[in-house]
Amino acid sequence: MIYFITQQDKYVKIGYTKAKPLKRLVSLQIGNPFKLTLWGCIPGEKDAEARLHQAFDISRVRGEWYALTPDIVKYMHEVESLRVCITDAEYEYIAQQHGLLDRLRLTSGCVDSETHKWII
Repeated sequence: MIYFITQQDKYVKIGYTKAKPLKRLVSLQIGNPFKLTLWGCIPGEKDAEARLHQAFDISRVRGEWYALTPDIVKYMHEVESLRVCITDAEYEYIAQQHGLLDRLRLTSGCVDSETHKWII
């Protein structure tokens, strides 16, 4: 799974994970003082991730982090298969395990405040 995690509308991490993207978000958030948001994910393996890295290389800041340029934003909006790829139960479990459930609900913009379901 290839995921897109944004930081304050300035940067985006384009990465690959065999695990669930939310687990990766939680892992990155623990070591990051700025709010991170799981924008979405697309099916794909390491080779597809490498192609995206190459396509956006001019915007690379460091490692898998890129400046959130208009070209990258356009790509993220145009990819129809880009979506949040976790179930409500996975979201609840992972967020509870890391003590982030209320924080993620309040800051992610992806969860309906009444139903606590992901808005896709």
